[in-house]
Amino acid sequence: MITRNPVYAAAPLTVTVFVNADNRNRINRLSQDQQLTGLTHLHQIIDPLETRLNDLETTTQTVQQQVREEAAQFKGTIAQVHKLLNPLKLKVEQFGELETLTQQQIRELREHQQQAKEATLAQMDQFFERIREHLAQLEALANQANPQTLTQLQTLETTVGQLQQQLQPLKIQVEQLEQQAKSPELQAQITELRELLLAQQTQISKELEPLNSQIQELQTRGQSPSNTLKTEQQIYDLKTAIARLEETSAYPTSARNPAGATTAAKVTHTITPTTQLNPGQGNHWHCAQTLQGHLGSVNTLAIAPHGQTFASGSDDQSIKLWQLATGQDVRTLGTPDTSRVSPVKTIALSPNGQMLASAGNDKVIQLWQVTLGQRIGILQGHNGAISSLTFSPDGEQLISGSADKTVRIWQVKTGQLDQTLTGHSEWFSGVKAVAMSPNGKTLASSSDDKTIKLWDLTQGKITHTLAGHHDTVNDLTFSPDGQFLFSASSDSTIKGWRLDNGREAFHFMGHRGHVYSLAISPNGQVLASGSWDRSIKLWDLQTGRELDTLTGHTAAVMTLAFAQERYGNGSSPLALISGSSDHTVRIWRDRVKPSH
Repeated sequence: MITRNPVYAAAPLTVTVFVNADNRNRINRLSQDQQLTGLTHLHQIIDPLETRLNDLETTTQTVQQQVREEAAQFKGTIAQVHKLLNPLKLKVEQFGELETLTQQQIRELREHQQQAKEATLAQMDQFFERIREHLAQLEALANQANPQTLTQLQTLETTVGQLQQQLQPLKIQVEQLEQQAKSPELQAQITELRELLLAQQTQISKELEPLNSQIQELQTRGQSPSNTLKTEQQIYDLKTAIARLEETSAYPTSARNPAGATTAAKVTHTITPTTQLNPGQGNHWHCAQTLQGHLGSVNTLAIAPHGQTFASGSDDQSIKLWQLATGQDVRTLGTPDTSRVSPVKTIALSPNGQMLASAGNDKVIQLWQVTLGQRIGILQGHNGAISSLTFSPDGEQLISGSADKTVRIWQVKTGQLDQTLTGHSEWFSGVKAVAMSPNGKTLASSSDDKTIKLWDLTQGKITHTLAGHHDTVNDLTFSPDGQFLFSASSDSTIKGWRLDNGREAFHFMGHRGHVYSLAISPNGQVLASGSWDRSIKLWDLQTGRELDTLTGHTAAVMTLAFAQERYGNGSSPLALISGSSDHTVRIWRDRVKPSH
């Protein structure tokens, strides 16, 4: 018993060991099974992900290939667009050059038309002068006329009537041609007019031959004193008819003296240069600087109150500020508004120099803050291109003239339209220039109806209509003392008018083409005029003589302005600034040292 007890005691322990070993094996098998199951599930999860990743990589490669192909196509399209744009840019540049050439050709055509008309009228004046001479001889023999004189005079009256009838269609055609100066058929009409004028001259010569012979017969046959009083009356009637015929053949009556117009009873000064001045030959003025910054015709200038800076406006749609002493381009105002891009035809600076107004073919007025170069307002209301601007002396009003045939007065602070003035002819293309008298009481406006209107701004009424020019009145300027108004016209003349009675006081002749611009020196002693003939003339208003002729521009002189710089040391040198269709601005100075 003692020997068997250990065996029986060890048996449970052995069983327990075997049981634990079997449990461990089962646990291992379960653990392995779980691991296999986990791996199986993990593979089930990972396999779709790998498939998706593979699909995504394939898609990415496909998209990248498409992007590369589309980029290549886009580059090809851009290259084609550039190929198309380059010819278009060239065409735009050619169109700009063509527009400039067209404007110059139109001016030349108008000049040729004017010269042909003047030459024809000069020949007609010679014919009428011969008739007047014969009539003077006929009047001397009136007391000795025989009965055949009555028949001779009736024949003369009939012939004069026929001449008047023949000249009437010519007058109508000349008027129509002037109104249609910009028509595409202009060249054909000018050719037709020249042929007609030549035919009329030939016809007039033929008609005058029997007149000459008849007058000679009267001189040889005059013996009897009978019917003396009746003969004298017929001579008077004949002279009156010829005078009317001469006036009608030169210019239409309505253009010479419109209803209500003031005519010149006496011209104080008529200036016609007898010699042509040459640059540098005894002349004092010279071109000190030529400023090149604009890409189009320089149409307008404005001087700052202190005289040290000035502004210029151009067909290139820009407004530039310049330093007068150095000629430096200080600033270009604003960024062009693509919705309102338009050539700048006129600008004006306010009396304090802080605001600038500009306008052109887009029918609106733009207001600029000069110091900052920013646009601060727009005035709208005109129905046509705006050709001229000016501020009132106190700077509270802005006046504009337009192709819609109106003059409008605006309140600067509010931008409201104050008055609309109408009075120029409805048959022409509109107002060309406006100017305000130094005291701010009188406004002047001009038009291609060949007249100048003087307005009383307190009543908004016309006080005088100044008639005397035979073509468009392009520019106006008042004398500093406000006693005279000067006008420049396409008839190649400059006139000066007294404001107290509206009568012509000055008449300047010397340019060989349309006069586009005027400027008067601050002391009122020198008047400058710029013309289509590319020259600038200076006139002494005290003596009435031509002081100088300035040449250098290669195209029409479109705008002029005097500038008197004021410095702290008391010096105030005088300069003349000119803008031209040759795209340049020139600064002219007196060679004589200015007095301080």
